[in-house]
Amino acid sequence: MKAINYFTSSVKFILFLGLCLGMGACSHKKAAPEEIKTVKVARVIGAFGSEQKNLSGIVKEAEEIKLSFRIAGPIHRSYVKEGQYVHKGQLLAEIDPRDYRVQLSASKAQYEQVNAEASRISTLYKHNNIAGNDYDKAIAGRRMAHAQYENSQNQLHDVKLVAPFSGYIQEVYFHNNETVAAGMPVVSMIDVSSLEVDVEISASLYLKKDRIRHASYTMTERPGISYSLEPIDVVRKANLNNLYKLRFRVTDLKSGIAPGMTVSVALNIADPGDQALRVPVSAVFEQSGRSFVWVYNQETQRVNQREVQQLSVDTDGNERVLGVLQSDDLIVSAGVHSLHENQKVKLLNETI
Repeated sequence: MKAINYFTSSVKFILFLGLCLGMGACSHKKAAPEEIKTVKVARVIGAFGSEQKNLSGIVKEAEEIKLSFRIAGPIHRSYVKEGQYVHKGQLLAEIDPRDYRVQLSASKAQYEQVNAEASRISTLYKHNNIAGNDYDKAIAGRRMAHAQYENSQNQLHDVKLVAPFSGYIQEVYFHNNETVAAGMPVVSMIDVSSLEVDVEISASLYLKKDRIRHASYTMTERPGISYSLEPIDVVRKANLNNLYKLRFRVTDLKSGIAPGMTVSVALNIADPGDQALRVPVSAVFEQSGRSFVWVYNQETQRVNQREVQQLSVDTDGNERVLGVLQSDDLIVSAGVHSLHENQKVKLLNETI
């Protein structure tokens, strides 16, 4: 009987020991890391309205100027050709400096002589050995000689024509050994550091100018790709064709457009009665017969559901919705069916 009790006690001890070891192993087991999904996001767009106008636009450079020398003379050397890109401060052309060097040497010698004479007269005047009128003449003569000396220095400096900004040489009007007058255009330059698109609109569209919420352009050479435009201003007087000019700034110079090109401009005009927001069609998903979007929280890097009411698809292919959303909110636009509430995510397009 004692043997049976001993055996039973041993079994219980072994089971208890195994249970403790098992619990210890479980207590040291690490929790599974939280799954972080990579998602693509898009911004919620404010009401654009249902009206869209497609117009023809002309690409123009930010600035075109004609450069000239401030002095006259034969061109010693021209350093640029048409179509060449030049940097700000680069030497474009130079007038023969010979005559201006001689003039500077003469004016310098004259100034030194008059200055020395004025110094002597000034010393005499301090000792009351010369009349005040003679002193005044000497001082005035020194000032005049100094002004002529400075002018000669400036003229010698002006024999060089440099680029006021970086851009392209549009046209060269004079070449080596040709004589130019002061102020006569020598070269013309265009500044392509920024470009603009000009569009002519009718009077009826002019009245809606304050309701233009978005503008973009496309090129025939790159169909299906649109680039945003930033409004600059509108010319408030019609031209001879009774059309008004709208000016837009090109925000992305990587599109490859150049001055003189024709592009197709799309204008989205807001409807004052339309309060709908625009989201990508792929951002909306359904659960239990209701529609939702995932809103990305930039502080927590997590997503949360927001219910929306689907209205229609606009002309740009975006879904018109109503809901507790703000313009420029970030929402998930791809992979919406694989997420759950408050899930941590990583942005695929982090620069949006």
